Amino acid sequence: MIDKKCHLTKARMLLAFLLFLTALPNMIAQDACIALLKHGIYDFYRLQDTEAHSSTVKNDICSQYNMMHQQAVNGKAQASFGLFGGSIQVTSQQLDAMGSAMCKSGLSDIQSSSNLDVYRQFISETGVNAFEQCLKLNNAGLFTTTEFDEDNQDSIVVQVHYSAPPGVSAQQRVDQINIDQPNDTEPNLKVTCDGPLAIAARQNIILGSRVLAMTCRRPIIADRNNAILFKTNRVLASPVRISILTSAGAITRELEPVRIGAPPIPDLPIGSVLAFFLSPDEIKKLAPKWIPADGTNVNIPGSACKGQQLPDLRDKFVLGASPTQNVKSQDAANIGGTYNNTFPLAINNAMTEVVATEDIRDRETGRFAKMPGAPPRYLHDTITDELDASNHVHRFSVRQDFPVTIQPPPFRRLVYLVHCSQ
Repeated sequence: MIDKKCHLTKARMLLAFLLFLTALPNMIAQDACIALLKHGIYDFYRLQDTEAHSSTVKNDICSQYNMMHQQAVNGKAQASFGLFGGSIQVTSQQLDAMGSAMCKSGLSDIQSSSNLDVYRQFISETGVNAFEQCLKLNNAGLFTTTEFDEDNQDSIVVQVHYSAPPGVSAQQRVDQINIDQPNDTEPNLKVTCDGPLAIAARQNIILGSRVLAMTCRRPIIADRNNAILFKTNRVLASPVRISILTSAGAITRELEPVRIGAPPIPDLPIGSVLAFFLSPDEIKKLAPKWIPADGTNVNIPGSACKGQQLPDLRDKFVLGASPTQNVKSQDAANIGGTYNNTFPLAINNAMTEVVATEDIRDRETGRFAKMPGAPPRYLHDTITDELDASNHVHRFSVRQDFPVTIQPPPFRRLVYLVHCSQ
């Protein structure tokens, strides 16, 4: 009895596994067309900033998208939103479409298709066309998934499988793969595709329900000085169109040219200090490569600054030093100035000269020497006797502290960070 139950359990497990394998291709392709929309959004951003990192793009969109929906919950409405530091302005409708594709889990291809008119406002026509083509081929039983290397832009992975609709033959073949690049592309910059899908195309193999994949690689020029000319722009890689021709339909994927960005920042030596326009959260993300110049003693394992006390540049101006001076020492030679708001004024051994042009009267004795033709006047000082009507000199010393507020010149605060990465 036990053996019979055991065999029955194994049979059920085997049946469930076979059903899983049967459903696997559909699970892999489910809502995979959205990846083409995401790729179009990344391409849109790269037109604004060629160095835009995919995680930065996604975080920027998702933070604005979440803020927009939070505002809606709080009963507030905002007509437009700034992306990428305000360099790109999008409407709330555009941001909602972007955020749905980039940030919302469980979004279906069908839901995304309802926003096609909005996507066309900020995604290239080729990106929208690829998405529409993907939906159309899905309905015909030809399912694809696509993975782009959004940061390096040097590779694309395509997976294909076929699930015949009712009344349609399951014997569909992969006929050919075409790679279209500008005619003047040098041989060492040609795109190559390898993998089971590429082999199936060369041998006209029946596609069937199994998943066939291939990886296409595009060489990127490393030295910007060797960039090639595409139309009127210098680029590090020319555009490419990859077409997978099957008896069930054609699959097209495109890669935009890799444009030249701003000149890269040269490698910085350990201890370099730069001013940053960043928020506290953004500064935390740079650690431990960059550490705030706040006087801390670095005790981060593996840090190139470990064991050193960083300069404290908070609320301070930087004074240039001679290259022969050791600026790492924490002494008065490198740290100076004061926050005291009392301004001392000292006058030592000063002199005042009295010119005897009139009567001089001592205020204590009342004696005076009258000068001809001049009325009597008093000389108010602490000298007990001043009968000398001739020119003479008084010496005195004065010290007085004046509390004053000295305003700094016009300023803008930035955060100083120290480069501490090997």
